[in-house]
Amino acid sequence: MILWLLNKRLCSETSAFYYAHIGFPLANALMGASVWIVVFLTMSQYMAVCHPFNHGYIRKRKTCFWLFAIAYIFNFCIYAPWATKKRIFLIPHGLMECPYVICDRPKEMWFIVYEWIREFSTRVFPFILIAYFNVKILITYRNTKRDRMLRLTYSSHTRLLSEKSEQEEKRLFVLLFAIIIVFFVCTIPAAPLTIFVADKRSENLSFQIIRAVINLMEFTKFALNFYFYCLINPDIRRICLYIIQCRKSNAKVARVKGQPVNPISLYTRSSKSRGLTPVSGVSRRNSQNENGGTHYQNHQNLFLRTRSASMLTSVLGTDTAVYDQLTVIKESDDSSDPARESNSPLSVGESLENPRKNSDEENGCAFYCFLVPNQTEKIDQNKELEPYKNLSCTHLVYAFAHVDNRSWTVAGPTLWDTPDVEWEGNYKAVASLHEWSNMTVLLGIFQSGKLSFIASPWSREKFAKEVVKAARWHNFQGIFFYFQSGEHFEESQFLEFLETLKHELDSDAETIRGQRDGRLQVVLSIGSKSVTKSSEKFPKIEPYFDGFYLIMDDSPPPNENHSLASQIDPLFATSGNQTIASEETISFIAEEIVESGIPRHKLIIGLNVWTNSFVLDNPNITGHGAKVISQGNASVTGKTDGKLAYFEICDLKNASEIEYDDIAETTSFSADDSWFSLNIPGHPSFEKKLNWIAKNKFGGVGLASLKADDQDGKCGEGPFPVHNYVGKHFRCPWSNDETDEDNNKPTVCTRLCIIRPENAPNEFSLSNMEPQWCSHIVISSAKILSLPGSLYLSDKMKQLVDDYKQWDVEGKPKLIISIGAHEIPDNWRVYLFTRYRRQILIDSIKKVLLDTEAEGVDISWTRGHLDSAKDTEIFILFVEELKKQIGQQFLIFVEVTPQSTFNERYDFVRMNRYHT
Repeated sequence: MILWLLNKRLCSETSAFYYAHIGFPLANALMGASVWIVVFLTMSQYMAVCHPFNHGYIRKRKTCFWLFAIAYIFNFCIYAPWATKKRIFLIPHGLMECPYVICDRPKEMWFIVYEWIREFSTRVFPFILIAYFNVKILITYRNTKRDRMLRLTYSSHTRLLSEKSEQEEKRLFVLLFAIIIVFFVCTIPAAPLTIFVADKRSENLSFQIIRAVINLMEFTKFALNFYFYCLINPDIRRICLYIIQCRKSNAKVARVKGQPVNPISLYTRSSKSRGLTPVSGVSRRNSQNENGGTHYQNHQNLFLRTRSASMLTSVLGTDTAVYDQLTVIKESDDSSDPARESNSPLSVGESLENPRKNSDEENGCAFYCFLVPNQTEKIDQNKELEPYKNLSCTHLVYAFAHVDNRSWTVAGPTLWDTPDVEWEGNYKAVASLHEWSNMTVLLGIFQSGKLSFIASPWSREKFAKEVVKAARWHNFQGIFFYFQSGEHFEESQFLEFLETLKHELDSDAETIRGQRDGRLQVVLSIGSKSVTKSSEKFPKIEPYFDGFYLIMDDSPPPNENHSLASQIDPLFATSGNQTIASEETISFIAEEIVESGIPRHKLIIGLNVWTNSFVLDNPNITGHGAKVISQGNASVTGKTDGKLAYFEICDLKNASEIEYDDIAETTSFSADDSWFSLNIPGHPSFEKKLNWIAKNKFGGVGLASLKADDQDGKCGEGPFPVHNYVGKHFRCPWSNDETDEDNNKPTVCTRLCIIRPENAPNEFSLSNMEPQWCSHIVISSAKILSLPGSLYLSDKMKQLVDDYKQWDVEGKPKLIISIGAHEIPDNWRVYLFTRYRRQILIDSIKKVLLDTEAEGVDISWTRGHLDSAKDTEIFILFVEELKKQIGQQFLIFVEVTPQSTFNERYDFVRMNRYHT
C-alpha cells in the first residue's frame, strides 16, 4: 500500500481487485489490531498496579491469547465494510497506461455512519481507555507513595527516600503522559483523515501534504509503541541484545508450557517404622536427583523458566498469575513424565552450584532462615538475592508483614513489596528463590498486641481471605504467623479464626488443584514465655498447623526495664553464681511443648544469630543475671534493643576471652564494660545444641536472622558463617530411605549388664566380653556428695569408663552411668526435697553424661524404699525435670527391687510418659 500512496501500482485484474477491496481494509485492520493490543497491554498494567488481587482470570495465559484473538477478529470485522468503498472500471485499451481504474462509490448514509463508528471504535475510544488507565496508574502510584511515607518516621533517610521517590514520580509522569500525548497527536488526526479522504481531493495539494504528515505520524507512533512497551524494559533489552549477538545457549531450546513444575515440599521424615503421618511443610530434605547431570539440566530449565517468565510478565505488565502458569521444558520432554508430576519432595541434596547439596547423607530436618529487610529496602532478583541462593535453608521466611487493623489486610514488610510500573516488587523477587534453590518460601506475618481481627466473624473471615490471597498471589508456599503477645492462646475466638482459616485454605487448595504448588503451609511461632501459661491449649490448635516454631528470645519490648543480663539460647539449666532456671532453657521448654501434645517432628527449635549486649553495672560481675545499666549500643542494622549482628562483634570477640558454660552450653565475653552473649559457629556449645535438637528428633532448627549474619565475610570466616555452619553440621539421625526390609528386622531385646568396679577383680577387662551379650553396660554406682549434692565417680569407675571408650568392637553396647545405689532414703530426700537441690543434682548428671559420653543414667533408689507419698512425689518430680532437661538424647533407667516397690510407691504411669 506504500507503493499505492507513491502512485506506483501493478496493472492486472488481480492487483486491481486487491487495491480496491483488500489493501486498505487489510492495512487499517492490522493497525487497528495493534492499537487494541496496546490497549490490552495498558489494561494489564492497570490491573497489576491498581487491582493486583482482583479478576485474576484476566492475567491468565489463556486470557491473553483470547484478547489477542479478539483484537484481530474485531478489527477485521469492523474494517470489512470498507471493502465496498471502491469499485473497478475497465476502460478501452490505449486511453490510459492501465485499463483498470479504481474509483470511489457514491457514499450512502449507512456508509457515512459506519465510517464514524469505525473511527471512534478504532482510534478515539482506545485513546480514552489508554488515557484513563494511565491516569489511574499514576494516581495509584501517588497514593501508594503517600501511604509509604506516612508509615515512615521522619529521618534523613526518609528525606532522601522522599527526594528519590519524587524523581521516580517525575519519570513515571513523563512516561505515562508521553504515551497519552503521542497516542493523541499521532492517532486522533488519522480518524477524520480516513473519513474525508476521497478521489476528489487527490489533486488538492494542501490536503495531500496534511495526509502525508498524518500518515507519517501514525507510522511513527507504531514504532514508538515498540519502545514504550518493549525496549524501555531492561530485561527485554537484554534479551534483544542476546538475540542480536547470536549467542547460543548450551541448553536445548525451551518452550513454555502452562503447567507448574515444582510440587510443594512435604515433610519427609519416614513414617514406616514410627507410625507417623508425614506432615506437610515441616521438613523436606530428601533425594531429588541421583546424578549431578540431571540436576544441572533441571537447574538450567529453572533459569530459562525464570527468564522467559520475566520477559512475558514485563510485556503483559503482570507479576503473578501469568508467571504462575509458566513452566519451561525441553522440546524432548514429555509433559506426562511421572517424575514431573510426582508429589515427592524435592531435594535439599546434591547440586553442582550449591555447597549445601554436596553431601550424600539424606536429612529429614528443616532449616528455617529469616529474611528481614529494612522498610525501605528494594530487593533485586538478580543482585540482592544472589548471596541467598547457595544457603542450606529448606524454608525461608520473608518477614514481617503487618496486620492493618482498620481494613484487616496485610501490609508488606517493606514499602516496595508490590509492583509499580517501574518495579517488579520485592514479593516477586523473594518468591523466585523457590525456583532457584527449591526453598519453601513463607510469608511472615507479625502482630505485636492483641489480635483484634479475631473479634468478630466478619473480621475473622476477612483477614483469613486476605492472608491466603496475599500468600497465593505473590507465589509464596505458605504462611508464618508470629503473634508476639501470646494472649491469643487463651481466647476462644482464636480457635474460631483457625477454623475459618482452614476453610479458606481448603477452598484455595481446591481452586488451584493441578495449577500451582498445592496447599499452602501454615506455621505458628510459640514464644518461650507463653509455653507454661498456655501449654494446655496447644492440643486444640495443633491440627491446624503444619509446624510450630519455638522462639526462645521473645524479649520484652525496648521500653521495659532491662536490669539483668541474660544468656542467649541456654540449652540446660544451671545453678550457682549464674543460675539459669529451667523455664529459660531450650531443653525444658521444648520438652514441655511436646508433653502438651504437639508432635515432636512438628516443632522447629529457633536459635539466634543476634548477640545480646549489655552495659554492666559492675564490670567485674558478669554473666547471666548480672546487673546492667542498660542494653548495648544501637546496631548498624537499625536495632536499638541491644541486639548486635555477628559482623559487628566478631573482631571484639576474637580479641576477648570466651567464657564457656559447659552445662548451660552458652558462650559469652566481656569487653569495654559491656557483656556479650552469642552463638559462635564452630564452638562446641553451638555444635552440642544442634546435636541435641537432632538427636531428640525435633522437626528442625531455625536461625534469626540473615541480616544478623556476616553476609560479606568481613569476619574472615566466609559469607554467612553462622548459617553455613548449621547447613554443614546439622544432620538428623534418621534416614528418609528406610525400607520395609529394615523395618521388618526382628526386634532385639534390652539386655542390661551391670558392672560394679569396686567389686570387680583386678584382672577384669571388657575385652574378655562379647559385645552381643549386652545391649547396655551399666557402671554402678556414682556417689552423691551431701554438699553441694553433685556426683562423684571413683577412680575405678573413671578407669572403667576410659576402658569402655577404648574398647573398639562392632556392635558395642551402650554405656549407662548408675547413681545413688549407696544412698539411704534420708539422703535421697535431702537431695530431692527442694527444686533447688534437684537442679544441682540434675546439672551434675548432665555434666557426667557429657564427660563420659554415656547414653543414659540409671537412678538407683534401692537401699531402702519410698516410704511415703511425699517420697513418691519428689522422686517423680526429679525424673520429670531430669527428662525435660536432658531430652530424648539420653536414656533414663529407674532401678527397683522388691523392697523398693513396697506399697506401689513408684508412679509407673507418670514415669512411662517420659519413656523411663
